[in-house]
Amino acid sequence: MKHLLWLTGGLLLSLISHAQIQTPDQKDSLAQYFTPVSLQNPDSAWHVLKPAIKGKKLFLFGEVHGVACNLKLQLSLFKYLYKYANVRHLILETSPSEAYLCNWYYLRIKDKDLATKYFQAKTKEVKEFWQNIRQFNDGLPNQEKIKIFGVDYFNKDTFLEALSVMFWDRDTTKKLPKELKIVDKQLEKTNDTGKGYKKLYEIIIKSFKKYPYLYKSFLDDDFLFFEQIMSNKLYKWSDKKRDKKMQENIVRIYKNFNKGNFFGFFGQSHVLKNSAKKNMVHYLHNDFKKIWVVNGHYNNCYSYYLLDNDTILLKNQGALEGISQSTKQTLTSYTSGNVTLIKPHKYIIKSKRMREKGDYILYIKDQKAEQLLKKVKTKGGIQNNKD
Repeated sequence: MKHLLWLTGGLLLSLISHAQIQTPDQKDSLAQYFTPVSLQNPDSAWHVLKPAIKGKKLFLFGEVHGVACNLKLQLSLFKYLYKYANVRHLILETSPSEAYLCNWYYLRIKDKDLATKYFQAKTKEVKEFWQNIRQFNDGLPNQEKIKIFGVDYFNKDTFLEALSVMFWDRDTTKKLPKELKIVDKQLEKTNDTGKGYKKLYEIIIKSFKKYPYLYKSFLDDDFLFFEQIMSNKLYKWSDKKRDKKMQENIVRIYKNFNKGNFFGFFGQSHVLKNSAKKNMVHYLHNDFKKIWVVNGHYNNCYSYYLLDNDTILLKNQGALEGISQSTKQTLTSYTSGNVTLIKPHKYIIKSKRMREKGDYILYIKDQKAEQLLKKVKTKGGIQNNKD
């Protein structure tokens, strides 16, 4: 991490200068399309969205990964959409198994220290995000609590951990059916040796096809999460059909968990409307006729790119990269603070195609990368941020 709501910053746009604007009446001005967003208290900014979110089912946030302010903005917007748009589910750009573990460790386990010990965040911002999500969820009635889903690549480590929770750690009085003992045996062997992931997967697929009713009975409320994990077709990195397969995963979630709407966080390339390349949102329009998206334009912002054991610190322009100097001046003239919510109205953006790339833009400037909680290798001589 949708009827979808878009806040989009993915524009190679050409904004007309203030002197060129012809407003519909004297009361109209460019300023009304720019809403300052305070990073200390972003909650108050979202009220301008209320007319736009009506009737939507899916809401998307397009980001440059790893910028420190992202999760604070996303948490605030999620709470707003929870209250005013019946959003009850988060969809993340991560594996279905990792998302299941987020549900388990951050939302269901009562022992917070145990959750932190066994499922550790890599950055300060991620840690704080899940702490805040847990606090928010703890205050909700049982029937209104949130669920978290992942729709991206298979991850063998979280796959093994998720199955271990489902088969061994859940609070259940049910005994494992004898027909599923072969799964239990291979799961134990893979845990002990760190080998046999493929064999474990194949054994589960085979027995699941043969005994779906046994899995459903034994796993109870976790069955649909288990089904999501086993139905995911994204295995190989650089899969050319990645966006199509993420769309299929989202549709499957929507069909199985349709009590409440959805809010997802994704890299901008997946959620730009009218993208030249067929992306996730392109495919989702066949399932959700109205999608709402917000994309961020990151000006003078930094982010971490994690690659195996290396970490690269990047400077980003985001979706508005390459805009003209006059456009930059216009944005500067009508923005205040570090974050501004912009409605891409026709009096601001000449090109209709550019306007239709998203419902809103978050213009974000001068932000640091997320702060790593542990020291890792960095490339290019760039030092880690200090906590």
